[in-house]
Amino acid sequence: MRLFSAALSTAVAAALLASCAGSSTGSNSSLPNPVAGDQIPTPPKKPPKKMISGCLLFPNPHSFYAPYNVNVSNYPVNPNSSNYMNTYRTVLHANFGYAPNTGFPINVVPRNQPLVPVRFTKYPNESDPGPYPIPNNAHLEGENGGSDRHLIVLQQGTCNDYEIFQAAYSKKPGWTGANGAKFSLTTGNARPIGWTSADAGGTPIIAGLIRCGEVMNGSIEHAMNLVISVPTQSGYIFPGTHWNGQFRNPDYLPMGARLRIKGSYNLSRFTGQALTIAKAGKKFGFIVMDGGPQLFQLEGETGKCWNANQLAQLTAIPTSALEVVETGPVMAPPQPDAFRLLKRS
Repeated sequence: MRLFSAALSTAVAAALLASCAGSSTGSNSSLPNPVAGDQIPTPPKKPPKKMISGCLLFPNPHSFYAPYNVNVSNYPVNPNSSNYMNTYRTVLHANFGYAPNTGFPINVVPRNQPLVPVRFTKYPNESDPGPYPIPNNAHLEGENGGSDRHLIVLQQGTCNDYEIFQAAYSKKPGWTGANGAKFSLTTGNARPIGWTSADAGGTPIIAGLIRCGEVMNGSIEHAMNLVISVPTQSGYIFPGTHWNGQFRNPDYLPMGARLRIKGSYNLSRFTGQALTIAKAGKKFGFIVMDGGPQLFQLEGETGKCWNANQLAQLTAIPTSALEVVETGPVMAPPQPDAFRLLKRS
């Protein structure tokens, strides 16, 4: 479920960008990532963290998306945190690792991958135009049906990330999608404020995915994607740039809000992959990037590494164990009467 709007003016976008300057990074670590399809490399025993196929995730501490790398364990609690959490009575849930096609495949392509046309059918005015370097056999989220069919392509060498919502391959050379976004993992420059991306919050999906390599290595060093149950607030907090909700209620969470597991919450019951994720939830937390029908869903990559029994332990974490940290003001959309609700298939 998502809401879309027209983009803000250039002048307003520049002013909003200026208001979010000054972020700092945490430790400079990186991680490997399995490649979709038949090109899965053998990962090193101790892979560098926060790296995917030779690409660092937003290494520039002044980039718009640098907050993903920030340790927020000592950030102050948002004054409205209790009201936010009292609105949602649910638990955490790993929305990946339970079947071969769950999660998000990351298609890694070489620098010389041929470019193909991409046509955006629903939100072309908020999309980065093609062509995109997408192979014909690219893997999609839930490609067997029943999902939003997100497509993620990471280009080696350029370290450009291409993401499409509701992607589909055409018989003629090319792809279609509801909308598409291009992110530079190197520069971390923001797309226009007010634009959606392949997720409703306007954020890069790849930045907050929980990945096999890092979990198997025992450490996640970045914020994780969180899809929350609706309703959501018609506003966003940077690095979010777009909203999902149609309500002004200040007790509904906006896109881009940063949550963490309370420092006092006891993790002794957790083991394995759930423990690694929960520890990262205390240190780097979760960034709200979309709205969904149920639970608080964590997003991870598609892979054979996952242990479903361990991931299921995360459902023991209720929203009462979470708190919202103070990372900036809620930015209100400029045209609240122009909302159009799209129910995701």
